Amino acid sequence: MAEKDVFCSCSEIKNGVFYSVLQYIGPAENVAKHRYKVEMFNKERMESVAVTRLARSLDEDLSEFHNLGNCVKLCAEQYNRFVNEGSELAFSLG
Repeated sequence: MAEKDVFCSCSEIKNGVFYSVLQYIGPAENVAKHRYKVEMFNKERMESVAVTRLARSLDEDLSEFHNLGNCVKLCAEQYNRFVNEGSELAFSLG
C-alpha cells in the first residue's frame, strides 16, 4: 500500500543529462510493486513529456542507475524544451 511506504527521490543534471530516480525504502521483494512518473512541462508552449519507470531499491547504487539507464534519463535536447525564462526546469514526480 503506497500510502504507508517510504521513498527517496533524487533528480539531477549531470554532464548535461537529466536523471531522476525514485528509490523504495523497504523490503527488496516489494520494490517491483511501485512505479513513478516524471513529467516535465512548459506552460507557455503547452507541451509536456512524461516518463514512467519502476522504482528502485534504496540498497542499489545510484551511479549504476545512471550508467545502466534504470532511471528517467533525458539529454539536453529533450529537457531544454521545458526550461523556463528563469533557467529553471519545471517537472513533477508522482
